[in-house]
Amino acid sequence: MHQSIPLKSPHALDIRLSGANKQGPKEGDEDVETYCARIAAKLCGDLDIPAMGPGAIDLTIEASGAPTCIQIGVHVLKPSYVHLSF
Repeated sequence: MHQSIPLKSPHALDIRLSGANKQGPKEGDEDVETYCARIAAKLCGDLDIPAMGPGAIDLTIEASGAPTCIQIGVHVLKPSYVHLSF
């Protein structure tokens, strides 16, 4: 018997529709690493993404090549998981 595989899991992210991609500029003299960590934490908080366990992010794929986007992608991952950048 053939089983359908859903296109989106219950924990799939649709950042484009959520508005979570509008995080704002750096604050004051904030360095890039601090900025990326803050934005990743806000993104995870806004979308209720846990750091570990069910619903945590195992894989990020980033294709813009922008250094801040790469770092944010790494920050949202649970520890010891994979980030691909093109």
